[in-house]
Amino acid sequence: MPTYLVSGANRGLGYEMVKQLSALPRTYILAGCRSPSDAPELAALAENSGGRIKVVQLEVTDPESVKNVVGEVEMWEHTKGGLDVLLNNAGVFAGGWASALEAYVVASCICPSGRSAYPSGRTPADIQSNININLYGTISLTLALLPSLLRTAASTSTEDDGGPVKQIYTYSSGMGSITSTHNNALAGGAAYSVSKAALDMWTVKLGLQLRKEGKDVVVKALHPGWATTGMTGAGEGYVSPEDSVKGMIEVIRSAKPGDPTVLVSYKNEVLPW
Repeated sequence: MPTYLVSGANRGLGYEMVKQLSALPRTYILAGCRSPSDAPELAALAENSGGRIKVVQLEVTDPESVKNVVGEVEMWEHTKGGLDVLLNNAGVFAGGWASALEAYVVASCICPSGRSAYPSGRTPADIQSNININLYGTISLTLALLPSLLRTAASTSTEDDGGPVKQIYTYSSGMGSITSTHNNALAGGAAYSVSKAALDMWTVKLGLQLRKEGKDVVVKALHPGWATTGMTGAGEGYVSPEDSVKGMIEVIRSAKPGDPTVLVSYKNEVLPW
């Protein structure tokens, strides 16, 4: 039975991923969320899972929290089996649809009068929040859990239980694709896009390095689509969380040893970087 770890599992795509994975007959899930006490739906899901879901406190920007999760994974390994699939779902969309002109980076940009020169109330914190969580948080969690992923053999694949190889997914976006941004003339969401573009490059570098070292780990950047969640805004998005996650699970289950590191959509389509 494969074990999945899902970060940001308290709501949106993370919660839906845990829900749908738990509906498969043979899966274990470690569901990481920043504040388990504020995630009653996730707690209820775990309570009714027959011990197949464990909720763990996880704040990807907190080194101590990440360290504790590594300990949880190691304990889980002794009783249930090793970690097979890491789903780096945790993320933010700080700064909204602000353009590159509004996503200021220079912290000293203050008018002589002492008032902030940032338009629309935007500050460097917007771009830094995206970088801290979407980029640094994903890198931190992935590197911390990589030894656990590599320590055990991949669970045997069946029709029901997932892919036949260890897998790492960073959650990307079409907004991080330079090609897609050019093609769609998408000027907004600059702070978020910067973080995802940087994450894409790190994902490629990680995949290349693991392949160079002969490690049999599939590494991909996963685009879930613009799903209707609390992060995108009520009523916005072109795909439901249910359909997005259903597609992403098929991506995971169809993974094969030796798969290249690519940006892949929830429709299992390879997208341009």
